[in-house]
Amino acid sequence: MFEPNPVAAERARENLALNRLKFEVHELALSDTTGTVDFEDEGGVSACNRTVAGFSTALPTRKVGCIQLDEFLAQHPLLYPLCAVKTTWKDMENQVLAGMMECLRRSRPLVMFEYL
Repeated sequence: MFEPNPVAAERARENLALNRLKFEVHELALSDTTGTVDFEDEGGVSACNRTVAGFSTALPTRKVGCIQLDEFLAQHPLLYPLCAVKTTWKDMENQVLAGMMECLRRSRPLVMFEYL
């Protein structure tokens, strides 16, 4: 699981532990590049928090790490094929998809988009 918001990432870890699910939470944003990106930080787990790319914002921002899913998978090979991807990319769909083209070609996962 990828969650660049540290508050939301910690809540996800707590929920996974409570439900005895063996998933890892990575505090990274997915993108078509690897490095850092500005992230709106309205506080807490606000649904308005999002990656700031190609526009300006009046909200506070902070730098978060970002990575291409293809690069992440090359560094962390999976034991099983990736069969599904659930997303809440908030206007970054094209960048995230561009960063996972090899995964899409190889594994052909179901991709689910969540729009708020």
